[in-house]
Amino acid sequence: MPKVNYFSIPVDIPERAIDFYQKVFGWRFETGWEYDTPQGREKHWNIITGDHSSAGINGGLTRREYPGQPIGIGIEVPSVDAYTDLIEKNGGKTLVPKVAIPGVAWFAFCQDSEGNSIPIYQPDPTAR
Repeated sequence: MPKVNYFSIPVDIPERAIDFYQKVFGWRFETGWEYDTPQGREKHWNIITGDHSSAGINGGLTRREYPGQPIGIGIEVPSVDAYTDLIEKNGGKTLVPKVAIPGVAWFAFCQDSEGNSIPIYQPDPTAR
């Protein structure tokens, strides 16, 4: 069964947000990858919230893409193609079709039937 195992925090000024989360929660940040947007090249930072001995999930931080963009949850699925079909057949939408994050995963950005953001991803088996 697919489960939530990732969160994404959209921010206006990444450096300021990283400083905030480091000082408040002690989270660690690592540059994950870079990607192209209509506004130019952007970075995605991995957020490490703890070690493997404690409960919880890790996440990511990216520059906000539109006003009011909420924190998103990432759902790992066995097939992005199959789940985008299921989402659309059940009243949701695919906003960003399947794209590759080389060496990491295949990703699609969707909305549920209520307009909530639900990024889904399928890990790249060669990355494990």
